[in-house]
Amino acid sequence: MNILLYVDEDPAFAIRNAVAVALVRACGGHVHCLQATSPNALIASGSFGTAKMLAERAEEVEHRKRALEAETRTRMAATGISWDYRAFDGDVGQCVIEQSRLVDAIVFSAERQLSPLNNVIPSAGELLPRVRVPVFAVPARAGAFTPAGLVIVAWDGSPQCAFALHSALEPLRCASSILVLTVEGEKTEITAEQAAQYLAHHDLASAIVSVPAADRSMSAALIEAVEDRRAAYVVMGAYGRGRARELLLGGVTREMLKSSPVPLLLAH
Repeated sequence: MNILLYVDEDPAFAIRNAVAVALVRACGGHVHCLQATSPNALIASGSFGTAKMLAERAEEVEHRKRALEAETRTRMAATGISWDYRAFDGDVGQCVIEQSRLVDAIVFSAERQLSPLNNVIPSAGELLPRVRVPVFAVPARAGAFTPAGLVIVAWDGSPQCAFALHSALEPLRCASSILVLTVEGEKTEITAEQAAQYLAHHDLASAIVSVPAADRSMSAALIEAVEDRRAAYVVMGAYGRGRARELLLGGVTREMLKSSPVPLLLAH
C-alpha cells in the first residue's frame, strides 16, 4: 500500500504514525510523509502589529518545520520500511488533496487537532468529501494498532459502503478474520450476503453478523460490536446522507468519527 501520512506537531501525530507504519509493515508498500504549513501559521497570538513581530514568527515557523522534519526522519528511519518526506507551504487540506492522487489511502486524525505550527488541523470528516481515496481516520485515543486482527465491515448496502469495501481489499488481506456486520431492521439494496460473496471472489473469507438495534443508534451498536469483538478497525462508507445533512441532523459517520475507539477506513 502507498500511504499518505499527515505530519504535524499535534499530540495525535505519534498515533497516526504508528498506524501508517503498521499498515505498511503488514501489507507492504511505502509511506509518503506529508507536512504542510498553512499561511495561517504566521498568524499567531502576539504576531500582529509590526513587521518585526511577523519576522520573528516566520523565523519560529521555519525552526519548527526543520525540527519536525528532523524528528520525523529519525522516527521513520528506525522503522525499516520504505518512506519519503515532503514539505509544502499552503492550506493543509488542499495540500493533502493534491498529494493524494497517487496513493492508496490517507492516514489522518478523526477529529480536529491543535498544532503549535498550524494552529488547527482539519478533521478526517472535513477531508473526506474532497478526496477520491479512502481515509484511515485515527482517533487520538486509539490504542495499539494491528492490521492483522479482526476487521469489521459495517455494511448498509450504500454506494459509499461498497466503495469502502472495494478500497479496503488490500489491507483486508492482512486481517486474521473479517466480519460483515449489519444492524437488524436496516434495509439494504445490496445484501450482506452479496458483500461476502464479493470478498470470496477475491479469496477473502468472511462471516456475516447481524446485531440487534435494541432502541439505540447504529453508531452505538457498531461501537459495542467493536469493543465486544476487539476489532482492529472498521471499514465503512462515509456520509451516506451527505455531509451537510449529517452535520445538521447527526449521523453514523459523524458519531463514529467522534466516538470510535479504533481507526475507521472511510470512503465517500
